[in-house]
This record gives sequence, structure tokens and C-alpha cells, in this order.
Amino acid sequence: MLSFADGKAIIGQDEIILKRALESLDDILKSNYKMRINRKKREVMICSKDPENIDIKMYDDVLKKVPKFKYLIYFLTAIRLSPGGRSTVHIYTKKMHRTIQNKQ
Repeated sequence: MLSFADGKAIIGQDEIILKRALESLDDILKSNYKMRINRKKREVMICSKDPENIDIKMYDDVLKKVPKFKYLIYFLTAIRLSPGGRSTVHIYTKKMHRTIQNKQ
């Protein structure tokens, strides 16, 4: 888990681990602090060979899939290298992204 102030990014190897982590965090927040994870702000970025066939649920609600995720000043994007190939996550800042785009 990545954590800063009120922002959290939870990383899981598969949908079962991620679902358990999200629901455990929500249970801890609810029981200890009388807080809940905001339903409108829950998003998931899937890094998989076949992301279209994966749905991440939290208490039976399907989380919104996003192609890019912002955490603090960083952007994370999931990129599939080749059909049937491995997926990877690219991490960059806005300044780095502009530099990369200008060189192309």
C-alpha cells in the first residue's frame, strides 16, 4: 500500500487479494475511525494480459476501471507490451511526460 495524508493506493497481485485488502481497510476505517472509503473516488487500474475480463469488486460494487492513475505528483499507466505478453506499469510526472512527448 502507498500512503500519503488521505490518499491511498493499494496494490494487489490478483483480484481476490485486492478485494480483501480494500474491504479490510474499509472495515478498519469504519470500526476505528467512523470513516468509509468514498464510493465516488474508488478506481482501479488493471495490469493484466486481459484487463477487459477482470472486474474488481468491493462489497459487490464493481470499481471503475481507469487507464491512468495519479498518486501525488506521479502518474501510473498500465501498458501491455505485446499480445499475450507481459504488462508493465510506467511511472512518470507531468514534467517527465512532456519531455518524453517532445522528443518523439
